[in-house]
Amino acid sequence: MTKVFKMYEGEPFRNSFSKLLESKSKTHKTIEFTPKLARKILTTLNIGNRKDKPTQIKLYADSMRNNSWDDNGEALKFGWDGLLKDGQNRLKACIQAKKSFKSSAFFGLDPKFFINYDTGKNRNANDVFHIMGIKYSKHIGGVIRLMCAWERNDTSSRSLILQNRELQKIYNNDIDKNLLEEAIKIAIPLNLKFPVSQNASLYYMATKNGDGITVRKFIEDMKLTSTLGPLNPIRKAVTKISDMRIEKQLLSSHHYSVILSRVWDCYKNKKRLSAKDLIIKTNDILTSIK
Repeated sequence: MTKVFKMYEGEPFRNSFSKLLESKSKTHKTIEFTPKLARKILTTLNIGNRKDKPTQIKLYADSMRNNSWDDNGEALKFGWDGLLKDGQNRLKACIQAKKSFKSSAFFGLDPKFFINYDTGKNRNANDVFHIMGIKYSKHIGGVIRLMCAWERNDTSSRSLILQNRELQKIYNNDIDKNLLEEAIKIAIPLNLKFPVSQNASLYYMATKNGDGITVRKFIEDMKLTSTLGPLNPIRKAVTKISDMRIEKQLLSSHHYSVILSRVWDCYKNKKRLSAKDLIIKTNDILTSIK
């Protein structure tokens, strides 16, 4: 018969449970989860999971209160990183019901498996990079997608199909992580002028192309748009975008990408940005960032 760990009480159990969380190979145990243990897990080990499901939690809690809870073999799951990967609703029900429950539990699972695991609904890029513990996870996927699109001379990533694992592979193998973090950090405060994805992509790609000093000056000037001369390409573009927003004109990723690439080209090469340059058509192409 499978050994049952019974309480989050006392040093022996704490040591045993800690060793299970540290396991680097797949390990299975049957554990009686107490409200105290459930609270400890949810407080310290529940990172990167989706929002809880109140209706499901209530159903579970009612079963636990009525002593009708049955271990159906669906295990709680922990990764070899020591974090909870599946089971938060059952643990929250345990706390709500103030009743312990017995369940199978797996430890030492590969966290990568859970990027696409969530009761039939895939995690999005934000979830993936959040689970990986990456700063600015909300923006990472969008910036990588847009840079991949720009590399293909597409103005938008809408037609670009990249699965979570592909994004993760690009991030791990092809991206300068420090530069990407710097690019997003710089782009966020300028979000009201151009979206984070566009500004971060420009900053990253221009720096990689050897224009780091120029693009940093470009970003600094964008912060101080109102102080720039009336013919400055940045000021003209930001003013145009502001007017389009007021007039509730269409502003898509395509519009932002085309405008920003034209502004960057004029700024870098000391060219004049004309009014015609700020009229965007659906078949307009991206001006080279190089």
